Amino acid sequence: MKRRNFIITATICLVALLIFGCPADPGVTDEPGVTVAPAIEVSINGSTIVNTGSYDFGTYKIFKTEEITGTIRNTGTGDLTLNGNISISGTNADLFTVTNQPETTIVSGGSTTFTASLSTGTITGSKTATLTITSDDGDDGSYAIGLTATAADRDWTAATSSAAWTARYGFGSVVYDDKIWVLGGYDDAVCNDVWYSIDGVTWTEATSSAAWTARECFGSVVYDDKIWVLGGYDDSGHNNDVWYSTDGVTWTEATSSAAWSGREGFGSVVYDDKIWVLGGGDRTGPYNDVWYSTDGVTWTEATSSAAWTARYCFESVVYDGKIWVLGGDDDSDYCNDVWYSSDGGIWTSATLSAAWSARYGLESVVYDDKIWVLGGYDSSGLNNDVWYSTDGVTWTEATSSAAWPARNYFESVVYDDKIWVLGGYEIDGLCNDVWYW
Repeated sequence: MKRRNFIITATICLVALLIFGCPADPGVTDEPGVTVAPAIEVSINGSTIVNTGSYDFGTYKIFKTEEITGTIRNTGTGDLTLNGNISISGTNADLFTVTNQPETTIVSGGSTTFTASLSTGTITGSKTATLTITSDDGDDGSYAIGLTATAADRDWTAATSSAAWTARYGFGSVVYDDKIWVLGGYDDAVCNDVWYSIDGVTWTEATSSAAWTARECFGSVVYDDKIWVLGGYDDSGHNNDVWYSTDGVTWTEATSSAAWSGREGFGSVVYDDKIWVLGGGDRTGPYNDVWYSTDGVTWTEATSSAAWTARYCFESVVYDGKIWVLGGDDDSDYCNDVWYSSDGGIWTSATLSAAWSARYGLESVVYDDKIWVLGGYDSSGLNNDVWYSTDGVTWTEATSSAAWPARNYFESVVYDDKIWVLGGYEIDGLCNDVWYW
């Protein structure tokens, strides 16, 4: 009986096989002899790079950051799975960073992208590293691409020795609408003209006489898609008025008398979606109060007396999610202390004595994820040294003598991925040269 049942069962199975065919073997498609398997292909900036191949970033100046976009394609017939994040190793791995990781599963015929950046660093020469992508590709499970680059030295270049605006100091400068702007200042008399340039060479006058009075040593920022002018010193004394413009030609007065007292030589920044005014001074002496506003009209005092000494002619920047105060003159001595705050009220000392000499009339910008300090006047006279720091504590001298003449009361901005130096006061008097680095 058992044997008869076995024969019947076997017969049924044989008939089923003849009708429906053999069950699919894992790894084989409906097409005989074709295996289901993923296959990885990688390209960078549109160029296919084979496994163990290389990609050259080219030659870039030091303190330069360049980004690439990579694409990982699955040209196989099964899903491709990436095993973990893309890694970078090798001699200069610290200079290369994967800024955006790819998706980990890529279907057949699909693709995903990643981005990586190169920061050329501070030392010239060849830079090398290896980018590795691991996956379940049977042939190229470890996909290695050599990354190469050359870091070249960079020098200060004169855009012009004599801009169309008159030689001056104590003026304002901002970057707005993809242009560098120069506003007001002192050129043997206080000014209220406004100029702009797209290259630092050719300058166009937006207006010869803005609605705000001619003045020097005022604040200027870009906020809410407008250029703002704040306070400063004019022929009538110290001001606390606030003005704004969308084109540099037509100016609107936000207030004729802000809550903070009239002053010059103060710090002004945009932080936490607010305009900030810090310190400065008038005929009675320097201040260390801090104020902020969301509209230029209503001002709130963050503190009446910050931890740093009252001062003027210092620098303030926004970096690493904080407001920073650097150097200046506190009426008793020149300063080279550095302070920071995340709320404008509570201040922390990064250092009481930076590596650069105590000075006032300096400039500071944020560039290449660093704070930079340029020029100014110390106990020995005018300077044209340049320093940088990633934490406000440790400072490195980029150069002890830049190509531009030593000066103070000048302006510096970051524009077109360059640091710019404009005008000011040098040993021979007022200047209107423009330099970039």
